[in-house]
Amino acid sequence: MILASKEYYEECAKECLNAIIDERKERVENERRNQEIQEPDQIERKVSQEVKDHFIDDRPKLNSLDDLVQQMDNYDTLRSTFSSKQPRKEGHYYKRNSFKDDSPVTTDEKGTNEKKGCT
Repeated sequence: MILASKEYYEECAKECLNAIIDERKERVENERRNQEIQEPDQIERKVSQEVKDHFIDDRPKLNSLDDLVQQMDNYDTLRSTFSSKQPRKEGHYYKRNSFKDDSPVTTDEKGTNEKKGCT
């Protein structure tokens, strides 16, 4: 009787345990893959449009979350370095509004209005 033998029950128990272990490994692997897919999407939703535009050509090249994080770190470093080297435009606001001081109508010493540039 093969069915009643001790080896048969041991073999059946091993197969059941292996099936459970394989199922759990597969579940863990699927969860890991789903997480790898979701994390870049979550990061992409949180970053500014400027960063998205910068990486739009690199998106197919990014194979993992680590690649994306590294690229974003590089971009942030480059951006901060570039912005710190730019001269400040302190007088920019005043240059833009310089016409406010140059009104076309002035008042002479007698209090009468004169128009500049009009004949």
